[in-house]
Amino acid sequence: MSMVEVSVALADMYIDELPRITRRCRRAGLRVTQQLPEVGIIIGTVDSTNIEKLARIEGVASVEQSRSLGVPPPESEVQ
Repeated sequence: MSMVEVSVALADMYIDELPRITRRCRRAGLRVTQQLPEVGIIIGTVDSTNIEKLARIEGVASVEQSRSLGVPPPESEVQ
């Protein structure tokens, strides 16, 4: 089981249904850490095997795995 952080974007016409879609995402295994109702985004962690399950929920436009970026410390040679 590999937990990954994902952003679930709702289709524009479903933004007002964020609470209902959030419940469905939770039932599909998403551990919700943040909701951005103004833009229709749900952020959380999920087992990587359940990403497709999230993507099939009515009203979900996309599910994207989060990427992390790193910045070298100020004292490093590469800037």
